[in-house]
This record gives sequence, C-alpha cells and structure tokens, in this order.
Amino acid sequence: MLLPRYQQLIDSGTLQADEAQMSAAEHLSELQARILAGKGGQKSGRWPILSGGRKAQHDKAAHTQGVYLYGAVGRGKSLLMDLFCETLPLESKRRVHFHAFMLEVHGALAAHRKTGGKRDPLRLVAADIAASLDVLCLDEFLVSDIVSAMLLQGLLEALFDEGVYLVTTSNFPPDALYPDGLQRERFLGCITLLNERLNVLSLESRRDYRTQTGLNQARFLTPLNAMTEHQLRQWFAEWAKGTQPAVEHLPVQGRFLRTPASAGDAALLSFSEICGQALGNADYLALAGRYKALVLDGIPIFTNANQDQAKRFMLLIDALYESRVRLACRAAAAPEHLYREGFFGFEFKRTVSRLIALTNEGEA
Repeated sequence: MLLPRYQQLIDSGTLQADEAQMSAAEHLSELQARILAGKGGQKSGRWPILSGGRKAQHDKAAHTQGVYLYGAVGRGKSLLMDLFCETLPLESKRRVHFHAFMLEVHGALAAHRKTGGKRDPLRLVAADIAASLDVLCLDEFLVSDIVSAMLLQGLLEALFDEGVYLVTTSNFPPDALYPDGLQRERFLGCITLLNERLNVLSLESRRDYRTQTGLNQARFLTPLNAMTEHQLRQWFAEWAKGTQPAVEHLPVQGRFLRTPASAGDAALLSFSEICGQALGNADYLALAGRYKALVLDGIPIFTNANQDQAKRFMLLIDALYESRVRLACRAAAAPEHLYREGFFGFEFKRTVSRLIALTNEGEA
C-alpha cells in the first residue's frame, strides 16, 4: 500500500521527509482502503448529501469518489499519484496524462456520434471507460480550450455515476481552473462538481524538488552561438549511435508529422519546426511516443508577441516529461529567464521545472 512504500523511500534516502507530502499520502492511503473495501459490492456513484460543520467535512472526505491534489510545481503531486496507482492492488486502474486522456475522449465521442442513436455520446464514452476501470488517475488537470471545458462536467458526472474513482493532480485549485476562459460561466458547474465529489487537497510543500541543489543543466545550452550549436550536434550524434539521420513521417490522426532529422530513437528538431507552426497535443504525444531522445534547437525568449509558440512549447515539454524522453536543447536564455511577459506566466513555472528535470544529466 501507499504509506509503507512512501516511508520506505524516505528511509532509503530516495525521498526527503516532507510533512505536506505525508499528509497527502495519508489521505490517498485512506482512499485506497475505501476502494478496496468496496470491491466486494457493485459499483455505485451514489453520493450522500451532507450538512455543514467540521464533522461533515470529515464525513464528506470519507464518501468522496477520489482526490484532487493541487499545488505549485515540483512539490511531489505526480509522485504521490504514481505511488497511489502503483501500490493499489487492482488491475482495473489506469494512470494517464490529462491531455492524452482528453484526446482519447474527443476521438471516442466522434466515433459514437458517427454511429448515431439517441443515447448521450458522453454517457456512452463514460460507460466504455467504466467497463474496464474502477480507478482513473489523471496527471496535470488543466483546462485551456472551450471544447474540453464544455464537455468536462457531463463526462465527469457520467464517470462518477458509473462508480469510477478519480485521482487527479493540478497546479490550480478547482476554483482557479479555466481563468478568463471563453464562456467560463458554463464551466462553473464542473468546478462545483470537482469540489463536491472529490477530496480537494492542497500540497503546500515549500520545496521544488525538481530544482534542488545537485541538479545541473548539462544538456541545456545558452546562448545561441556557434559553440553551443556544435555541442548540441555532438549530443545528437552520440544519441544517433551511428545511424544516418533521415526524414521520417509520423502518423498523427490521419495525417503525418514530418521530422527532418530522425536517427534510431533520437531526433533533431528546430524550435520553429515543432513550435512555430500550428501543431497540438496529438503531435507532441506522437513525438514523445516515438523517440527516447530529442534534441531541440533555437528556443527563443517568450513575450506577448509569440504567446502561441509559448503555449505549444509548454505542451511539448509536458508530453516529453510524461514519457520521460531525454532532452537536449539550445535556447536564447536560461530556463527561468525564457518567459519575459504574457498570459502564461504562472503556468510556465511548471514548464521551467520540467525543462530543468528533463535536461539534467541522468534523467531518462
């Protein structure tokens, strides 16, 4: 189970003792026990209506259908969720990144709509998911587009009604999701649903473990000059392992993504090729699924003038981090100085943390 495994990692020196993490681990361990205790009966999405007060809050946590764990970057949210999933002795569980999950949902919805019928396609998708899952773990819950915002409430309601438990992580509390988004008032019902049906926990650790002393950025090069370009191409040659680079076309949802320099399990890409054109989550997940190592050249400084590129870069780093792709890159400034101004200042802090972790020696 989770708590013994977490304590074992502390005792071995793999993790540092952290009071905030321990508190979250205890809540997640309690959820594990409730899930296993209920395995003998039918799945049920029934949820009691509770009155106010401290006891009611405790009772609510004991009856919620999961945990929503939020906090600043690098505090251990994904680590705890992974430990929860890893130590839960069930086969009917799945851990997936939120962006990848939503891509699957959109695809499944499109398939159900083609077949027609009178049933709500969201309910059909939820039933398909619940047919094989008791527990769904979603990493990095983040709503950034109106399409996902509009369907999430119906999807989550259907999943809860099917009896699926949800554990998710986010950098934001539910009330701060989709800020200033188009037609955000239509998303407020989803926020209410998250607050009511999940045990919302704040992970308030003061440390960003991905940027602790001892990590170095040996594969992050700056500035953009001839010396750093030479070093970057040396790394690509090492990762190519003698394979001659060639153009490769990766299939992505009925089309192809061109990678101009693919060699074995490594690829060399310019920032303009991968973030300077209209690509999205599906493209970056395809890259992360195909390559074990990626060399990215020419990352610029981000301002209001190139916010679209900044957003794509954030999605790319999320996909690479989720798949643990080795990364070497060359940029106009150090990670913490790449984002100068714009709408994504807070979100980009997560990107900086992940970028440092990915380019640190020893990361895979």
